[in-house]
Amino acid sequence: MFEQLRSAISTIAAAADAVSDGDPNSGAAAASNPLAALSPSQRSEFESLLDSVSVELLELQRLNRSAYLHARGAKNVAAEAKQEMDKMFLLLQNLNYERLHLRREVAKCRELETIYQLVELEPVEVFSASIASDELAAMNEHQLMVARLNREMTERKRLADEESSVRKQREELQKELDDKNAYLDKLDRDLEAAFSSFKPLQDQLGISEGGGGEGGGVGGNGVEVVQSENIKVAEGMAVDPPAVS
Repeated sequence: MFEQLRSAISTIAAAADAVSDGDPNSGAAAASNPLAALSPSQRSEFESLLDSVSVELLELQRLNRSAYLHARGAKNVAAEAKQEMDKMFLLLQNLNYERLHLRREVAKCRELETIYQLVELEPVEVFSASIASDELAAMNEHQLMVARLNREMTERKRLADEESSVRKQREELQKELDDKNAYLDKLDRDLEAAFSSFKPLQDQLGISEGGGGEGGGVGGNGVEVVQSENIKVAEGMAVDPPAVS
């Protein structure tokens, strides 16, 4: 079609040149109206070609607009895809950062020295022999350590209770012993006071501390013998102190 239009335009131009060579006035008229130099058949063909060109131009505009809309839609799709890709990339970066953070925390936890590492636990062989084999097989390393620590805590609590009970008994016995010693000290002072009260009677009876014979009844060292014997008896007796009300 474009070739036909080009041919028609060439024909018009040739006719216009031919007319202008023969008559200058007709050449000016042909220049103002190029279709006047064409024959009716050529003019009809030319007009039909113009109609076809107009239709094709309209189709070209439609295709151009459609291509523009398609390009804009593709650009929007590409922008959305790029936005989604950026979002996924940012999520990937966050996950990588979180993974590195968790790895650092795990490494710190593995390197951390806790007090349970300093606790003297019973050997694994002894602990394993004290529980059922199926229960032992179901435990991993962490669960085994927790079970050993719980066993150690239970045992230490039991020993602490026993120690507290023994301490309480010791305090009670110490208090009872102190009460008996206090009673014996008081009894010793009372005996000394009683023996001291015998001295006026000794003086009145003329009994000397260093004299006297064996046949004199209470004579010689009679009082001292009685005093020493009483002290020995008091010290050797299992004397219970009076009850304190």
